[in-house]
Amino acid sequence: FPRLAAFQNSAESVAITRRFGTVHARLLLHLSCEITSLERQLTELDEVDSKTSMVPRLRGIGQFEGCDTAQKELIDQLKLK
Repeated sequence: FPRLAAFQNSAESVAITRRFGTVHARLLLHLSCEITSLERQLTELDEVDSKTSMVPRLRGIGQFEGCDTAQKELIDQLKLK
């Protein structure tokens, strides 16, 4: 493969690669669904916070003592997507 790769890299006209367009589109659709689900869960947790004593958590990025870590865990999951 090293020689073939070097040859294909020598000029645009000889590059022969697959786009994997359908697979990429499916992957993006699946990721979009997963991110939408996580976003919905995060919004629900924010709504609960807005109706409780956790309003300050909505204004910052830190965790507060005694708080559950559900929001941070969702954010961490989103970072991995």
